[in-house]
Amino acid sequence: MDTRPRYPPDASTGAHVPAVAPLVPPEPAVAALGEAFAQEPELIRALLEGWEAQPAECRRTILAAARAAVATCPTHADLLYRAAEAALAAGDYPSADNALQQALAINPDYKDALILAARVALARQDPQRAVLFLQTAVARGADYPDVHMLLGEAWSRLGDGERARCAYERACQLNPALREARGAGEAERDAGARRDS
Repeated sequence: MDTRPRYPPDASTGAHVPAVAPLVPPEPAVAALGEAFAQEPELIRALLEGWEAQPAECRRTILAAARAAVATCPTHADLLYRAAEAALAAGDYPSADNALQQALAINPDYKDALILAARVALARQDPQRAVLFLQTAVARGADYPDVHMLLGEAWSRLGDGERARCAYERACQLNPALREARGAGEAERDAGARRDS
């Protein structure tokens, strides 16, 4: 007895072939990767390297596995943080925001989660919320140049040039190389404005 599945005949050839279905990550692969992520959340970060260059199928699998891992370990703050990184990379801002809120509920002092939450807020065009996250991160000890650069961007988007300037200045105090890079960017922008006028 033939146990092979029978497919409808192809309209052009008459051969019995399976219809081409969109690629979906096989459940066992997602489950296995999810288990690995739950055991070692840093694997998510490693797989996010070169995210844009990875095939869409691979990105979908990583994201699905991160979600599966979170479902099995919903109180693991680091795993939630890494899942938020994956969601942010995929442009899934609501999922990233949700995972970060869960991580911060578990550990309100999680500086990296506060900073990533600010990045998500900026991506969602919510600079006021980004300011709150960043100010909290700085108050908890995240006095880093990139945090102050983000804070400057948020203040700038809110139209508060003075606070933006102060934040950028603090970033440059912490990392003087930023002053040169920022100065070069401003000079290039000014030259472009002169050419356009």
